[in-house]
Amino acid sequence: MAKSPDKFGGSNDNLLNALESIKGLLEQNETKLNAARQSIKKATPNIETLFDGPLDDDVPVLNDIVIPNEIHKPGEQGIDPMVLQAFVDEMQQKLEKRIRETLMQSIVRAESDIKKQLSAYMNQLRKLINDEK
Repeated sequence: MAKSPDKFGGSNDNLLNALESIKGLLEQNETKLNAARQSIKKATPNIETLFDGPLDDDVPVLNDIVIPNEIHKPGEQGIDPMVLQAFVDEMQQKLEKRIRETLMQSIVRAESDIKKQLSAYMNQLRKLINDEK
């Protein structure tokens, strides 16, 4: 008995094969998806194990653990202005040194990049000149 073509222009066997192929691909994807879910589950820590046991309601709130800063009035015991001034001076020197180092590195990189581009342009020019000879 000859196979009759369906309205899609192919035989029923071709359609069945295509559907079975799609089903196989879906099953493969489902397997991969399940493996990914298991991998994520293994990689995600259990919140209770992070804190060595179940969480209690006795977790302190921020106000319980933050100590208010004492404000010193002029003339009261506090930070020595000379020490603070020395700290600010040292910090400025370190920051200026870091900025200088960073700028020098940037300049060296920029110079190298510009030289590479210039060399490439000059080589193109030389090639054009040689091609016209």
